[in-house]
Amino acid sequence: MGSFSLAEKPHAVCIPFPAQGHINPMLNVAKLLYFKGFHITFVNTEFNHKRLLKSRGSNSLDGLPSFQFETIPDGLPPTNANVTQDIPSLCHSTTKTCLPHFSELLSKLNSSPDSPPVSCIVSDGIMSFTLDAAQELGIPEVLLWTTSACGFLAYVQFHHLVENGLTPLKDASYLTNGYLDTVIDWIPGMKDIRLKDIPSFMRTTEPDDQMLDFILVETERAKRASAIIVNTFHDFEHEVLDALSTLFPPVYSIGPLNLQIGQIPADNELNSIGSNLWTEEPECLEWLDSKEPNSVVYVNFGSITVMTSEQLIEFAWGLANCKKTFLWVIRPDLVGGDSAVIPPEFLEETKDRSLLASWCPQEQVLNNPAIGGFLTHSGWNSTLESVCGGVPIICWPFFAEQQTNCRFSCKEWGIGLEIEGDVKRKYVEGLVRKLMDGEEGKEMRKKALEWKKLAKEASGGPNGLSFVDFDKMVNQVLLSQKKVSGRNYLKWVQDVKFHLTAKNLCPAIKEATDEPVGEAEKAIAMIFIRRHIHDALQTEYLAEEDPRALLVVLADRFDHQNDIFLPEVRHDWQHLRFQDFKSVNEYNFEVCRIRSLLKFCNETLTEEDRVENTYLTFSTSNIVLQQQYGAHKFTKFSDLISILPLAEKQNH
Repeated sequence: MGSFSLAEKPHAVCIPFPAQGHINPMLNVAKLLYFKGFHITFVNTEFNHKRLLKSRGSNSLDGLPSFQFETIPDGLPPTNANVTQDIPSLCHSTTKTCLPHFSELLSKLNSSPDSPPVSCIVSDGIMSFTLDAAQELGIPEVLLWTTSACGFLAYVQFHHLVENGLTPLKDASYLTNGYLDTVIDWIPGMKDIRLKDIPSFMRTTEPDDQMLDFILVETERAKRASAIIVNTFHDFEHEVLDALSTLFPPVYSIGPLNLQIGQIPADNELNSIGSNLWTEEPECLEWLDSKEPNSVVYVNFGSITVMTSEQLIEFAWGLANCKKTFLWVIRPDLVGGDSAVIPPEFLEETKDRSLLASWCPQEQVLNNPAIGGFLTHSGWNSTLESVCGGVPIICWPFFAEQQTNCRFSCKEWGIGLEIEGDVKRKYVEGLVRKLMDGEEGKEMRKKALEWKKLAKEASGGPNGLSFVDFDKMVNQVLLSQKKVSGRNYLKWVQDVKFHLTAKNLCPAIKEATDEPVGEAEKAIAMIFIRRHIHDALQTEYLAEEDPRALLVVLADRFDHQNDIFLPEVRHDWQHLRFQDFKSVNEYNFEVCRIRSLLKFCNETLTEEDRVENTYLTFSTSNIVLQQQYGAHKFTKFSDLISILPLAEKQNH
């Protein structure tokens, strides 16, 4: 992007959901944007800001001249505990209380002489209240879903699960009577998925369950984003990514982010900025360096998982009895309602072949050649980091989409074994032996190394798909200022009217109105319009001080585009053929583009039009397929387009 003066720099405000597994990938995105020339404001909650200072040192959040840290309150009662906050409580409080504080922060940043105006927002996928702030400022917002693509798609299906009566559960017996083994066969890209593989928030008997409602709202609001980015790579989840692309605005796969940041030189100042909420114990790396290749089992259940004392003891003796060397990370809050107490007999039994730590630099651990297997909770960061290290896994999913990640790890990607049912020491011992010594473990290690190679290729420049997608997201979304020009006038003027209406400033641009319009309101409307026209037009209309008059001259200049667009778009529609596209996703994107342009020209492309055109333009070699889908009598284009990827897969 080259160098910018401070005033010219694009300014991205990055705000993660306040949990460790969300902060890490968002910080990687922020670092990549900074490396590309952005001014960055990274927003933590006040609670996590204090934890970071405690774990990383009092100067750790001083930032850099163009990489600054800010805070907002999370809405929960203050506490000094160094633990992960309750996730449902956080989801509720951030949704209900954070928007005013976030908007106030944006206002402060926009009035500060020390930073350029905020030009875009990158928000966590489950912090979608930020979309309202982006809309108010008229700037693009990208949502980072920190889940796997398969986890995200599973969340998106929650409204179908509710509509079909699959959740909430009728009563608690449905958790144990085999109901969760029900196979769902209508989700594109998720073959033979069972209810038990769907994120755990659907396992509720409450019609108004807080987390179920939260997911329904957040996945619906995601459609308002300028784009969605997912920390994955195309080869790993291509079928799911294709399905997501039919449901949302542009979806970019930009992972693995922990490999993408490898493009930043090792001596860059960015490397001084970290995000661990617990103090790391780097001595575990020295310990690993003394071990033989593929000889150590790494055990870490992430930043949120909570287990019982009984489960902790069963895991401990399973590890002890397998006679393997292991590194086990045990957080202080790993055991619910109590501190984690390890039996002294276990410590004595394993003292010569184990190391216990409270936290560690996991990515470095998984890239150490001594690691031969990973016992994990199947969180997405851990799963992806194990892939990047070429390490096979044993999965013990705890909650959320970890169940989905586990299913794909074991059944689709061929890198995992699942601990099913109750945790028993003999069971744990057997799985560890199978992973480290068995033929199945060898095959999984081979597969993990194949994925490692593909992950590295995806994230490398200049042609890696994730590398390219990140650049596309930056240039096509974050840097796409909504400034009027010849070809975007129709959309631009609608956006201006929507924004000014939302701000109760519409009277300032109406030709005739009985509503009083103050000079302050006219000035605010004028500032917004001028900010969203190109610099040359700003200079040309410098003397114009009335917002309504400025819109009139812009209309005189650009409104004739309707006469140019309409024939072009009609031609595109008349010559659109399904058989001419390489993928369903590409065809759907073109249909959406044409429909949008026709709408701007006050013409409607009906559901029937789109369904019929799809049927009629199948390849002649697919006449049977055309007849099969025609028999379904689809009335909604979205229903038809969501099932076509299944046929696409069968034809490959």
